[in-house]
Amino acid sequence: MGSAGLMVGQILGQLPACLLLFRDIWKKEKNLIKKSVHFGSIKRLLIRYKKFPLFSTWSSLMNTSSVHLPVLLLAVFFSPAAVGQYTLANRVLMAPVSIIGSAISQAFLQKAIEENRKERLGEFSLLVFRKLLAFGFIPLILLSIAAPELFNVAFGPEWEKAGLYVQFLSVWVLFVFISSPLSSIFNILELQKENLFFNSLLFLSRLIVLLIGGFLGNDVLTIALFGITGAILWFYHVIWLLKLAGVHFKVTITSLLTEAGVGLPFFLAAAALKFLIKSDVLLIVLLMAVLMVFVLYRFKEFVINTGKRKGVTM
Repeated sequence: MGSAGLMVGQILGQLPACLLLFRDIWKKEKNLIKKSVHFGSIKRLLIRYKKFPLFSTWSSLMNTSSVHLPVLLLAVFFSPAAVGQYTLANRVLMAPVSIIGSAISQAFLQKAIEENRKERLGEFSLLVFRKLLAFGFIPLILLSIAAPELFNVAFGPEWEKAGLYVQFLSVWVLFVFISSPLSSIFNILELQKENLFFNSLLFLSRLIVLLIGGFLGNDVLTIALFGITGAILWFYHVIWLLKLAGVHFKVTITSLLTEAGVGLPFFLAAAALKFLIKSDVLLIVLLMAVLMVFVLYRFKEFVINTGKRKGVTM
């Protein structure tokens, strides 16, 4: 059945699981469902949360479309090799970000709802922002510095260009990593229309820069434009979310500059190693050592701060 068969197969594959789940819920909670679920309550909730189907559905569609847009347009303008290089670079960057971001997002949503009721959403959002920035900034920067050498060693010389792509995409991915949990603020504050606006802006900007790069016929320039535009928009996204939560712009910028100052010695050390070391394997090993020092430093800092909050002398 071609592509239609994939969609039909996906639906048929999920349908039995949904029916079995409904059957189990009905057996265990049949009386509760009959008592509490009725037309009046459904109508009231539909009106109360109408923004979710009206805006969130389209917002998710725009977001998903923008995620797949680079692969489609790179395939139109460039060779399959360029598509493969981008796909590998994107997977290496996004795999840990997606796993960690998804886990943090679930915990953030639950806690943020409670903090919003106590009118402390801004304070809590700023705390999460600082933690994500502290633990995401230097690892992604180090990966960016070593990316060409890392891809050369891990995947072979023919994939070294994917490492170059990583260097252009890393700052964008950093702000995606930070924004991913914080994006729940839109739903907590019931600002689905604003979320739709951002995802529409993201889709249009990606479409424009990919078309520009494609017509110019330079895949590296295309990825560079894509990464820079994405970094700017997701940086704006972080600022906007924190502002909605009640965090002043100046406080957000101060946090960014503070973290940049903390990470500067690690960045300079990594840059010096990149300049001095000619062996790819040795460079990767030494940068992993720098990363381990950074992790230990952050862990010690976290333990000390936790001890101070509990009144423990470290």
